[in-house]
Amino acid sequence: RAPDPETLLFGEVGLVGEVRAVALPELRLREAARLGFRRCLLPEANRIRLRESECGGLELVGVRDVSSALAALLAHG
Repeated sequence: RAPDPETLLFGEVGLVGEVRAVALPELRLREAARLGFRRCLLPEANRIRLRESECGGLELVGVRDVSSALAALLAHG
C-alpha cells in the first residue's frame, strides 16, 4: 500500500528504532506547507514543543518509534 503523497516524514532514527527530535522543525514545516504537504509525521519530542502558528496549517502526528510511524503512515487514508 502506497503512503499518502501529501504526507511528510522527518526525524532521526536511532539504532533501536526510536525517532529522535531534529533541529529547526518550524522551518521544515513551513517549507513543507509551502510545497503543498498537508500532514507531517515527526518526532513526538518536536511536536510537543511547537505552537500551532509554527505548523503552517499542517496536521501533525507525533511518533516515538519506527513502528508507530509506519502504523500512522499506513492507517491514514
